[in-house]
Amino acid sequence: MIYELQSIRTEYAKPIYLSPVPGALARLAGSDTSRHYAVDRKSDAIDIFPTGIPFEFYTHLITHQNIGGMGVYLDTTGPDGNPWVMFHMDLRRKRNNRPLLWIAKKIWNVKKQEFTTKYYYPQSDYKHWSLLNNEKFFRDKQFNS
Repeated sequence: MIYELQSIRTEYAKPIYLSPVPGALARLAGSDTSRHYAVDRKSDAIDIFPTGIPFEFYTHLITHQNIGGMGVYLDTTGPDGNPWVMFHMDLRRKRNNRPLLWIAKKIWNVKKQEFTTKYYYPQSDYKHWSLLNNEKFFRDKQFNS
């Protein structure tokens, strides 16, 4: 994963910061289905904050040969303490020569009284792309399920 990140940094030619959150590169606890999980195997995922225009980075990353999974997180705090778009990238095997894509957002679950990450998969429902144009999506912080 580190070699892939360095390759992407070189190609993108703009700074890319690792997420400072513990487990952004490797996790020793939590779900063993996470691409970050690194017990008895190597992690093949990383969470990053690219500089520049997020869509520009997105279009660069989606065409990268070895990236098989890509998540866009819209509610994260970047290295400067301000809101930034964070990207997850991993080396899973592509299906039909395409990476798995998702858009994620933390929202307050009223029933459970905790934050939950909700995932939207635009390749399975094209309407999820419209979330990026919807101001309410960015403001809405809770759901009732």
